Amino acid sequence: MVWMLTHGPRSLAALACSSALLLGACGGDDGGDAPGADEQSEDAGETEPEPETGADTSSGESTETPPSCGGTFEVSGPVGAPGYIYVDDRFTGVEAPGALTLALGSEHTIAVAERAIPGVDGHYFERTLVIEDSLCELTLDPGERVGPKTWRALWVGVGQAQAPVDGQTCTSQASGAELDAAFADFEWSLDEHFARYTHGTLDWEVVRQDLAGPVALSGAEDFFELRPGDLGEVWAAVEPGDYDVIVAAWKSRGSGCTIPGNYFGLGWSPQGETKQSGFVTIKFDTDDIASTIAWHHENDPGVWIHEWLHTIGEAFYPNLGAPMPSPGGDGLIVHGAGNYGYNPPWMVWYEHFVSGRVDEGGGEYSGINPTSFAACTVRDFAVGACSGL
Repeated sequence: MVWMLTHGPRSLAALACSSALLLGACGGDDGGDAPGADEQSEDAGETEPEPETGADTSSGESTETPPSCGGTFEVSGPVGAPGYIYVDDRFTGVEAPGALTLALGSEHTIAVAERAIPGVDGHYFERTLVIEDSLCELTLDPGERVGPKTWRALWVGVGQAQAPVDGQTCTSQASGAELDAAFADFEWSLDEHFARYTHGTLDWEVVRQDLAGPVALSGAEDFFELRPGDLGEVWAAVEPGDYDVIVAAWKSRGSGCTIPGNYFGLGWSPQGETKQSGFVTIKFDTDDIASTIAWHHENDPGVWIHEWLHTIGEAFYPNLGAPMPSPGGDGLIVHGAGNYGYNPPWMVWYEHFVSGRVDEGGGEYSGINPTSFAACTVRDFAVGACSGL
């Protein structure tokens, strides 16, 4: 059975654009040139009348001086909502509305990533312009939004998983209702985390396909995992460029047995074995998936985005040139939160990771800029449609 759904804002095209800077100088009325001193009136005998008392003797040209701000100007998004200011795809550390100072005559891309709050969608807007002396205020327009770019996911629900345990075959069982609960949790995270943390620069099209028959897992002894090739006919139908990420969810507990593996989720970077897609497997080690999900919603809701970040944050975007945080002790970048003082359940870390706002000190920030998700997707790269950021 196959379902197809879309997630994220309903915009159908990327609306990012650049526009010329509109200067605020004021010009006067064109009153014409005053007669020269050597010009005579038509009647040489007549003299110019004296102006009446109180008459306006100005030439009609404005004497108003254009504004001069010296490269310091106020930046805000379309509705002045709170947000974050970026210059040339890097976070500045300045929150919007706020002031920037840039060199006169230099060209930059100025952006505001709105904070998602009630009444504000939390989108990303940018404009490329030359910094002029008369620039004192820059308000970005709704038409200067970046994205959303559609990302595509295949979600596979595994009804039965099998592995040899203690000399016998252990078969786990996940009901249709449990797989529905897991899929609903994934959809919730796409909206609540994936789209919101990236400031609406991407949305998701999701295809769901459930496998009822038993899936034989890879591994041995105390560690079993669901690898891409274990998905059988579902995997055989996948081609490079079909999906940005493939997610397989399964349950580890059966009748009187448990398939071992000390993890909740695993995420793989795009590579040959994954047909150049990201690959995620989520193992629900529980008797009841719905109750486990309810607990995680309240205490640790980040498993889906955490594993997705492994697919794009360890090699994919670093190889495209994204400035990444330093890795954790196990060498994985997504596990580097402790280096920067973030705390469990790590949701702020995930948000900063995908919005380029991990503070490196000295005014420098690392992470994946939101525009990257619109510039180059995993499946775009797989078919040669993009090569960098």
